[in-house]
Amino acid sequence: MRASLVGLLVCLTSVAFADDETEAPAPGASEYVTQVRAAVEQLHAGDVDGAISALRTAAAANPGSAAAHCHLGTALLRQEQNGPALESFRTCARLARQAGDPLHEGRGLLNTARVLLIDSNGREAREAVAALVTFSQTHPTVLPAEVSAGMQRALEAISALDTTAAAVRQRREARAAAADAD
Repeated sequence: MRASLVGLLVCLTSVAFADDETEAPAPGASEYVTQVRAAVEQLHAGDVDGAISALRTAAAANPGSAAAHCHLGTALLRQEQNGPALESFRTCARLARQAGDPLHEGRGLLNTARVLLIDSNGREAREAVAALVTFSQTHPTVLPAEVSAGMQRALEAISALDTTAAAVRQRREARAAAADAD
């Protein structure tokens, strides 16, 4: 049940942001923008390893730019490299906030919360969802409040399921110990 909730949450929040980097770069676009868009196209075409390599190159060449970190996190998540993906999303949010780029900041915050929910990290997930709620209140045109509210409800449901599962586990262990004592 928990896995189903997390899976549904991931699917629903995936539509919160469109991939604007998949369109052809405008004439005169920077090399960085061209690199990131080409890497995103690789990712959409299924070349995850190629996309990761290209995004790492773009991020290294432009360490203060958020977009490559955001898409790198997405590519790493597709390979179930959740730890590195989490760091990429956190870096994306931080760099975007510093640069005044609310679109990538929102993406970074949303994906940070998603990874923490997937990895069952309760305290950090609550903090990430709280940051997401605050962001959606101050940037409603970037991230609708419904998305962050949905994540908050999902987190509460997951927490309730975890509590119930822990109680069931304790009862089973108590019964097993009682049976062993007989």
